[in-house]
Amino acid sequence: MAAAAGDYANPQTSDAHVTTSSPANPSDIDRIQTTQGSFHTHPRGEVVVAPPNTLGTTVMGGATTTFNFNQEPSPGDLQNARDHPTWTNFELAARAKRVFIYNATGVLTPDGIPLKNFLRIGH
Repeated sequence: MAAAAGDYANPQTSDAHVTTSSPANPSDIDRIQTTQGSFHTHPRGEVVVAPPNTLGTTVMGGATTTFNFNQEPSPGDLQNARDHPTWTNFELAARAKRVFIYNATGVLTPDGIPLKNFLRIGH
């Protein structure tokens, strides 16, 4: 079942969130008989903030700050896993191009699996 998209998030000011049990199509909820896990993506987006400048000037040097979304399973992800102890969960880290697998006991793949290797499973 596809989940409804989460609200817009800006990595400079907030985290992205999705509720995997909230269906994109509400009629899909009646089709689910047994849930064995969930998966979702942590976005790759980032915001780079440059030093302030005034109109018509160019800033040479100076520090920039980059804000991006966490790529590892979040505390909320891990709490969701503890709340559903029979589930196996997959989190696809878009920027890191890695897949994290976790359950109620914690993250089973602490460094994540390279996405290209994960996609080869079963081939």
